[in-house]
Amino acid sequence: MVKIMSSGLQEDLDARQDDLDLIIKLTSFLSKQVNSSIKGSNDVELQINDELLDILKSVIHMMNYNQVESTLTLGMEKLYDDFSDNEVGYSQLKPSIQRKVLSAVHKNDTNIYKAVTNNLDLNVADASLDLTKLFNGNVTLSTFDDIKQSYDIRVNGPRRDELEEDFNTLKKTRNDLSHGNKSYSELGRQNSLKNFLEVSSSVSSYMQHTVTAFDTYINNKKYLVD
Repeated sequence: MVKIMSSGLQEDLDARQDDLDLIIKLTSFLSKQVNSSIKGSNDVELQINDELLDILKSVIHMMNYNQVESTLTLGMEKLYDDFSDNEVGYSQLKPSIQRKVLSAVHKNDTNIYKAVTNNLDLNVADASLDLTKLFNGNVTLSTFDDIKQSYDIRVNGPRRDELEEDFNTLKKTRNDLSHGNKSYSELGRQNSLKNFLEVSSSVSSYMQHTVTAFDTYINNKKYLVD
C-alpha cells in the first residue's frame, strides 16, 4: 500500500472537527437539562432553556460552514503550493486547469499579456490564485462540483442529491447570521436539534472524503497533462 503524504489538510480538518464535536457534546448535554440551571463557583447561575439551545444549534451550523470553506480553501492553497514547489508550469497542466488559470487571471484583474510575458509557466499560483476572493462566503455543493470537474479530482462519498440540501442549509445559515437577517436564537428555532446534528454529520463526513481526495490528487500529481 502506498502511503499518502499529509499536506496538512487532515490536521486542519481534525482540529476544526474537535472544536465542533465539543460544541455538539455541550449542546446535547444541555438539551437533557432544559428548565434547570447551573451555578458556577462564583455563584453566577446559568439558566438552561430552549433559547440557549437554539443559539447553540445555530453555532453548530456556523462552525460547520467554517469547516466547509476552510477545507476547500486550504485544499486549493495546498494544490497551488504543490505547483510552485515542483515548478509546474502552465503548459504542464491539464487543459481544464489551464482554462481555470486563465479565467482566474482575468477575474483577479491581472493583465493576461503581462502575466504571460512575466513567464506564467513559472508563476501559475502568483498569477491566478487569490485566496481572499476564492469563495467569499458562498460555498455550496456546486462549488465542489466545479472544482472537481475543472481539476478532475475524484471525491467518494454519498450521492449528490443526498448532500445538496445540507450544503445549501449551511450557506443560508452563514449568510443569514453574517448579514444580520436573523438572530442566532431565531434561526435555531427553525429545526430540531436532531435535524441540526444530522446535517452536521453529513457535511463533516463529506469533508473527510474531500481531504482524502485532495491528498491523493496532490501526492499522485494528477494535475499534470497526460
